[in-house]
Amino acid sequence: MTTLDQSPKAEVTLHPDLQQIFTGERLTLRCQIQGGENNIEWRYFFKRDDVDIGSSESELKIESVEESHRGAYTCVGKDTSNEKYSDWSDEVMLTVTALPTATVNILSPPPAPHYPGDTVTLQCDISQHEDWNYYYWFINDQEYRNCNNKTCSFKLDHNNVQYSCLGRRTRSGQLQDSQRSAPSSITVTALPKATLTVTPNPVYHGETVSLKCSVKSGPAWSYRWYKDRPEITVEQSGRHRISGDSLTISKVESSDQGHYWCTGEIQSRSISTVQSGSISITVEGAVLSVGLVVGLVVTGVLLFLLILLLLGWRKFKGAQSSGASISSQSQSTNHVLDGVQIANQNQAPGGNAPLQHGQGVEAGPSDLTYAQIELKKMKKPKRKTGKPAESEEDTIYSKVATGPPSGGTGADDVTYAQVDLKGKKAKKSDMLTTREPDAVYSAVRTG
Repeated sequence: MTTLDQSPKAEVTLHPDLQQIFTGERLTLRCQIQGGENNIEWRYFFKRDDVDIGSSESELKIESVEESHRGAYTCVGKDTSNEKYSDWSDEVMLTVTALPTATVNILSPPPAPHYPGDTVTLQCDISQHEDWNYYYWFINDQEYRNCNNKTCSFKLDHNNVQYSCLGRRTRSGQLQDSQRSAPSSITVTALPKATLTVTPNPVYHGETVSLKCSVKSGPAWSYRWYKDRPEITVEQSGRHRISGDSLTISKVESSDQGHYWCTGEIQSRSISTVQSGSISITVEGAVLSVGLVVGLVVTGVLLFLLILLLLGWRKFKGAQSSGASISSQSQSTNHVLDGVQIANQNQAPGGNAPLQHGQGVEAGPSDLTYAQIELKKMKKPKRKTGKPAESEEDTIYSKVATGPPSGGTGADDVTYAQVDLKGKKAKKSDMLTTREPDAVYSAVRTG
């Protein structure tokens, strides 16, 4: 290649003249001849790392720089009129840097596990570059248009999701996008279901019932209680005490009967579990207190003992009345048995003293019973022949029973019966004379 005498020297420059060129940017290499005549028509040639990359006008344009474009660039000019060349330019090093890749950082993740409805705050970070002023967010490869800031908050869905982002800036008058971040996955756990237990159920008036709400997994839960309808919540009151996972209702009333359920909540995250199944609490009639039960038992025992005492007393009175009936038969006065009038006396009738020892009766107990028996003559039936029948001996049968002797020694118990025999009517002359009634004493041996 022939050069001009004292030929001018070429110079290569980069436009835009930046210390760092990123992939994807547009770049222009411009070759100029220094000190040459203005009227010379030049043709330009470029080399990269001493390899010809073609000829063109004074500018070599690269629409989208790639890493393969990096290297040492030089250029030279050729005078088209005499085929003479200028001197080669000094090398210009083109350094191509890949566009930075965005990174999704989780600024305020909720404690694991993550539940649907949780809110997560993400940041699109492009390290060492602060001139990015616009950001694109993608959820499962779908552009999310509700936020174009570096930091955005997202409410988690029921499904596992992937978040990605990229940054955009204006550089040397042209828009430039960072490389899109790798997807950042957030695992979403299905909301657990609360479990409700009630003890006891059914419950009686005045008793205490305990409800317990439990969630198997996750962080510490607070609990909300419902009765009959979702808008009716059970709040702390005099008889309703809420402590941790338990609701205690004391002195249960009929108004406490109904359907109950519960949910677990993480108030700082606005998360609620799936509500528990509904449990119906039934309030039965008044419960018997322990004191009342004991009182009833004692009362029953006392009644039983009283019945036993009454039965014993009746038996005792029966025995007494039996003995008294026998005594009354011998001691009562003016009883008529089969036409015989019996009167009991403690001493012999007519003022006669009782029979004493030595009067044909053996010594006996001191207590003696006398019976006064009046014998009445019965009319004798007449025979058909007209003659009166012979009189038979008057016979009186008397059953006398005595109790055992009250004490002392002697012979068998003896009852003496005084028998008054009444004859015909006395004559008037006889009536003038006072006369003791005839008395017959008979000894009756018992045993």
